[in-house]
Amino acid sequence: MDETFVFGPALIEAHELEQDKGGPRWPCVAVTDVVAELSREMARSYYATPTQSPFARELMVDDQGTVFVDHLGLWLDEEDDPRVIEYWAPRYRDLIRRKLKELPRGRVWDKWRWLGDYHDHALRLRRQNRRHFVTGLRAQHGFTRFSDTI
Repeated sequence: MDETFVFGPALIEAHELEQDKGGPRWPCVAVTDVVAELSREMARSYYATPTQSPFARELMVDDQGTVFVDHLGLWLDEEDDPRVIEYWAPRYRDLIRRKLKELPRGRVWDKWRWLGDYHDHALRLRRQNRRHFVTGLRAQHGFTRFSDTI
């Protein structure tokens, strides 16, 4: 480890998870089952209210059971200036919409659709403006908060 890089078994395991053909195929930072279970144990053991632990707030679970970092939710929860959200959320939405329109249906298009469903779910959980949603369509992918699995 130095000021610019961290290396160790967890990084190797994360890389292998991303490379595994049977692993998550979605555009997310997935964590292994071992890391997910350790996060649950830490939340239960060290927090009076486990569902309020950082683990519960920082992770999400998709409908395939993949536990991943809730990157959009983290940003929305931490952003103090609503003008920043008003500036960036439509740009993020428009990028996803454009890719869904441009790309032929297939493996890559499916990744963008997953991302769109996740985007809308994260916004919905935080009661963000509906005009920032990617689609008004019924989601093809479902998500739950990690706290529901603790």
